[in-house]
Amino acid sequence: MYYDIISPVKWKQFYCLGDVEMIFKDYYKILGLQNNKASQEEIKIAFREQAKKYHPDVSNNSRTEERFKDINEAYKVLTRRSYEKKIWQNVE
Repeated sequence: MYYDIISPVKWKQFYCLGDVEMIFKDYYKILGLQNNKASQEEIKIAFREQAKKYHPDVSNNSRTEERFKDINEAYKVLTRRSYEKKIWQNVE
């Protein structure tokens, strides 16, 4: 058998994503919520308020579309997280 020996430097270049940085997004803050123990109903109300405020058809600001995408992402993540908590509580 033939094994190709890769130096540690090349190994890092191929298999590590050293140049990629993770950006932390506080989804509760994006929706305007104060704490991370908001109920599903509070998340839904905050999402609707922010969506109305930053919808691209309503606001003429240049960053509106980007902000609106962040709001949608926050809502999807937080509702999914809440759904998963309910499932795991029923399993235990």
